[in-house]
Amino acid sequence: MLSGNVLISCNMRIGILYIALGNYHVFFDDFYHTSEKYLLANVEKYYYVFTDYKEFDSKKYPNVRFIEYENLGWPYNTLMRFHMFYSIKEEIIDNDYLFFFNANALFVTHIEADILPDEEHNNLVGAIHPGYRGMKPEKYPYERNKCSAAYISYDEGEYYFQGCFFGGKQNEFIKLTEYCMNNIDYDMKNGIMAVWHDESHLNRYFIDFKPKVLDSNYIFPEDLPLKNMKVMILMRDKRKYGGHNSLRGIRKGIITSIIKRIFHQK
Repeated sequence: MLSGNVLISCNMRIGILYIALGNYHVFFDDFYHTSEKYLLANVEKYYYVFTDYKEFDSKKYPNVRFIEYENLGWPYNTLMRFHMFYSIKEEIIDNDYLFFFNANALFVTHIEADILPDEEHNNLVGAIHPGYRGMKPEKYPYERNKCSAAYISYDEGEYYFQGCFFGGKQNEFIKLTEYCMNNIDYDMKNGIMAVWHDESHLNRYFIDFKPKVLDSNYIFPEDLPLKNMKVMILMRDKRKYGGHNSLRGIRKGIITSIIKRIFHQK
């Protein structure tokens, strides 16, 4: 794991971005409480939760802002995450660092400064995808369509990064968000969708702006054998919660809304 020395300040504030669309709200309570317990435990944290769920009790979560957002269905809920984050850029600049975690993330042990990015690595941080660890880069599922803004040639790349987590100092996180958002807009206007959606665009960005690299055991899926690895963040098995289709809670009649969001129409 590549690391730098980043000091934790008592005045530091961390912003956490989280998407709970469809039925993914079932994960939030455990995510929130384990984050408060284990993630930079003595640092002030504030959560920005994009959701269409109406039953959250804000009194239970005093440091959470629930942001009403339409369930666009899959893959748009994941593809458009950069648009979601950029839409509140004026709010999130109040944080020192910003992180995104997938809804099914669960913190299982104390996480300290090792998760914080450093200047040596563009003040960004990402985690290696466990499914492709040890493979040669030409075998990675990068976007290979030369017409896509996420295109990565066969002679590029060192790691394949998970899309379920990334972070950075607030200014660098917002730059990443804007860059990926614009590239997705470019692709969509040209009838292109990258092979792994937002993850493809994130990997393109991390080739151009190399982040601090966390090993694949840092964030690891529950349904893969752990092999005595020390896992910091467990990605819960979605099959235990009804599977992907149930969690996505896809609604009909959203195509017009999707198009408007993609092309920024009023």
